[in-house]
Amino acid sequence: MTVGGQLKQHPTMPGKSKEDRIKTVFGGGGHVVILGAGASIASTFRNPEFNGKRLPSMDNFIEVVGLDDIVQKIPQNLVAKNFEELYSNLYKSNPKSDEILEIERRVYEYFKDMKLPDEPTIYDHLILSLRPKDLIATFNWDPFLYQAFIRNGEVADMPYMAFLHGTVALGYSKEEKRSGPAGWYSKATKNYFEPTRLLYPNGEKNYYDDEFISIEWKRLQAWLHSKDTRRVTIFGYGAPSSDKEAVKILNKAWGTSNKRNMEQFEIIDIREEEIVRKNWDKFIHSHHYDYSTDYFSSSLAANPRRTSESYFQHIMPMTIDEAFSESNPVPKDIKTMKELWDWHKPLIEAENEWKLQNSKAKK
Repeated sequence: MTVGGQLKQHPTMPGKSKEDRIKTVFGGGGHVVILGAGASIASTFRNPEFNGKRLPSMDNFIEVVGLDDIVQKIPQNLVAKNFEELYSNLYKSNPKSDEILEIERRVYEYFKDMKLPDEPTIYDHLILSLRPKDLIATFNWDPFLYQAFIRNGEVADMPYMAFLHGTVALGYSKEEKRSGPAGWYSKATKNYFEPTRLLYPNGEKNYYDDEFISIEWKRLQAWLHSKDTRRVTIFGYGAPSSDKEAVKILNKAWGTSNKRNMEQFEIIDIREEEIVRKNWDKFIHSHHYDYSTDYFSSSLAANPRRTSESYFQHIMPMTIDEAFSESNPVPKDIKTMKELWDWHKPLIEAENEWKLQNSKAKK
């Protein structure tokens, strides 16, 4: 049976061990993880940002980012507690106003200087839990996912990423049609990586007008549409009413729940299960979903780098042993990056051996 994203072996039933889970590597399958603000907030709750900065929600955004002095000067009919509503009101009134330009500058500056702490964070666990056949798509502006990608990149093959609302970490060169570190110049061509746009007013989030954003969305759509994708995890993203266009695109790419009747949908959210289950009802076929309130109770932490293998062995087992295979959960109390890398080392070595055997078989 499944408890908190982990398969627990029945004491009287056979089953493969953790060692088998580590050494079992498949080439098929794919896992898409979609991150909302709740993922970054959860990460900083566990390990505070390096400089002590808080991750804001849309309801405390004005206070946390330090926009109170601007709000005090705004006509009362444009003021709103929710930051997205406030920005939208201002934009519709005058998209080139001094207030709009100053808000955009401060928001970018606030997130730009954020840095992961030295110890392992949820983002380090997440980036190491997946492989190149997987994708992490984020709605978040902060640089945490990109920073985790960089500092773990030499240890293992990394998943692909998509930044759906832009990010302070990356810029885009229209000349080269590719992204790079924001504000840097390409070593080869000297072209500039222009910082990506972060803010869009409600009702005008056209994800195809901006070239960088369009590429990111198309990447996610392709992954969701692919029949190779067997797992989708929504982590801390509540599908807000201001993002109706985003949910519409996701739904179209994924297809109806009846057509995805063997895939497994997963939700990591601190809200009540009934609420989040209703939010994603169109994506879920029958009982094919998991729910947890924290990352370390999810499929990603239960079987890092083997989430697809776990899916195939538990959902479509070839033998009774596979059906009752034991999970290999990552310890959540790992203190250093070296400890984290050492724990993942046997998994990575098994993948390298699989790639070597695969390469020999093709010759």
